[in-house]
Amino acid sequence: YTVTEEVEVEDEEEGEKSNETDSTEESKERKMEESNEESTPEAETKDETTGEEAEDNSEKESKTDEEQSKDDSDGKDKADAEEKPKKKTKVIEKEKKRTHKKTLTVEAYHVGKIQPLSKELMEEYKFNLAELKRKDQERFMLEEAKNTLEAYIYKIKNKLIDQEEDIAKISTEEQREGLSKLSMEAEDWLFDEGDTASLETIKAKYEELTTPAEKMWFRLSEMTARPQAIKELTDKITEVEEKFNKWVTNMTHITDEEKSDVAEKIENARKWIADKEKEQEAKAPHEDPAFTSEEVPSQILPVQKLVARLVKKPKPKVEKNETEEKTSSETDSKTSDEPDKEQSSESTEKEESTEATEEKEEPAGEGGKESEEAEAKEDDKGEEDTGEEL
Repeated sequence: YTVTEEVEVEDEEEGEKSNETDSTEESKERKMEESNEESTPEAETKDETTGEEAEDNSEKESKTDEEQSKDDSDGKDKADAEEKPKKKTKVIEKEKKRTHKKTLTVEAYHVGKIQPLSKELMEEYKFNLAELKRKDQERFMLEEAKNTLEAYIYKIKNKLIDQEEDIAKISTEEQREGLSKLSMEAEDWLFDEGDTASLETIKAKYEELTTPAEKMWFRLSEMTARPQAIKELTDKITEVEEKFNKWVTNMTHITDEEKSDVAEKIENARKWIADKEKEQEAKAPHEDPAFTSEEVPSQILPVQKLVARLVKKPKPKVEKNETEEKTSSETDSKTSDEPDKEQSSESTEKEESTEATEEKEEPAGEGGKESEEAEAKEDDKGEEDTGEEL
């Protein structure tokens, strides 16, 4: 479809006028050039002209120059007018496109023998794939359980042979024979009925074999680990006690009640060790132990917590002593004055000597105070180090 619009265009009449003016200016310039060319040969041939003719020629030349300047100014004005052409509005027709939109209904259909799967077949195939995945996972777990059971059977056989002497110390002949017989039966079952057994059955067989075996292996490891843990705890208790006694001697702000509390906790730890050792001695080696090596290190914790709390206890602030009393020279000055000049002069000399000695003693006293403060700081650092060690 078409529409009308107004646009600005250049004026064609103005353009034609400007072209005509340009052509007239060019013709005038050509005539001027021709007249100049004609005047020059005439001036050369008439050398003996009169003064009146020369004046006439000069007047003519001045007129021509004025005309040329006017023509140049007119040309400039016209050029400016050409640079800014006039515009006018014009109505034109333009074409525009219109888009038409329509909804189309599409029907899909398949041609040939190959047809897509229906929803029922798609669901059935997905179920079959999930079932195959589940069966593969069960088969993998079954094979892993069989391998674990077989490996543990060989572990029992090898351990009963390699560590026969150590195992004999913590077990009876009946226990060893029963464990060996149980492992042989499990091996026969695994290669006979175990091929068709389910996962739950193999796991139950593994538990039946590992329960007595793990108890025996635990007693075997505790036979060496338990005495080592007791030794380390005893050494630690002794070390803490010695360091605490050495550190607490200079700590006057630690009360006797707190000291006795630390000693009581140390004694409780030692008593626990003695009681447990008696219980263990009362048991047979093939029986379950009275305590384990994991329980031993925790007995020193109450002592360490109490000592750490006492180390952080702040010291009481010490108030500074009052200034020392004035020297004996000031008391001597208050005594009665004697009339004799000699005695007064002698007393003044004594006072001057005592003041001089006091001035000498003052820097020494200040140096002694500084040395005492440095020693106190060193003692505090040593006490902090011992507290951290505790």
